[in-house]
Amino acid sequence: MRKYLTLCLLLLASLVHSQILLQESFDGTTFVPAGWSQQIISTGNPNSGDMPGGLFERAISGSNPTALPRSGAAMVRYRSYDFNVSSSAVLITPILNLNGRTNVKLRFWMYRDATYPNRDSVVAWVNTAASLTGATLLGKVSRNIAYEPTQT
Repeated sequence: MRKYLTLCLLLLASLVHSQILLQESFDGTTFVPAGWSQQIISTGNPNSGDMPGGLFERAISGSNPTALPRSGAAMVRYRSYDFNVSSSAVLITPILNLNGRTNVKLRFWMYRDATYPNRDSVVAWVNTAASLTGATLLGKVSRNIAYEPTQT
């Protein structure tokens, strides 16, 4: 059974300079925020009986499971519960210049539990272009806490 992936906060920080390079709460009513983009990677298996996979959206609450923003007025949601199996999409940040920076960390809040044995996940990539082609995998966080690792 698939459930909503809820991404509440995205934060990219450089430890060397103790400087936040990008922080987005998704509280603004315009979605996607200025400088961000998104695209569908796969609409999934049409034989699953659900609707074709779509894009991320801004939400003030979630269902399947019930979820609220960790802080602020909104969060990001991907309706994997409603979409075909194997659906996927990417949410792309504005361009960040990481030249000369070391110990850069990506941090985000995500709803997780062990209620349903699904394989939904958030996968983080880094690239010099707004594309998965040539991107480097940073890590993967499964929605179900039984499917570790939790650290990326």
